[in-house]
Amino acid sequence: MVFTPDGDQRNCRVIREDASEVIQFAPAEADKASEILGIALGMESLPVLQGHITNSPFVVRFLETGFCRLEREDGDGSISFLWEEGDQLIITLKLAVGMSINERTLSGPAGSANGIQQFSDGF
Repeated sequence: MVFTPDGDQRNCRVIREDASEVIQFAPAEADKASEILGIALGMESLPVLQGHITNSPFVVRFLETGFCRLEREDGDGSISFLWEEGDQLIITLKLAVGMSINERTLSGPAGSANGIQQFSDGF
C-alpha cells in the first residue's frame, strides 16, 4: 500500500508510505477531497491539462513528471500521487475518516466518562 490512513478525534491524515508527505483534514472535508480527486482522475485522458483544479480547501496540481499533488490551500500538507494511485488515495481518505469516527466513538464526546454520555438531568 502506498498510502497509510490515520485519524484521531479531530483530524484525519493520509501519509505517503515513505512518510515524506502528509495531508491532514477534518472528517467533514473528506468528501471534498474525494470529489476533487475523482474530477482530476477523469481529466487524465485530456490532451492538454490546466495547471490545477480547485475545490476549496483543496487543490490538485498536475505536475509534468507524471505525478499529481493534492494540496490544502491553507498549506496544511500535501501528498503526491501517480495517476494510477489516485483510486487508492480516495480509498485511503475514506479509511482515515472511518478511523477518526471510530476514535470518537471509542473515546466518547467531551464531557463523557468511559465513552458514556453524562446528562445533567439524571437520564
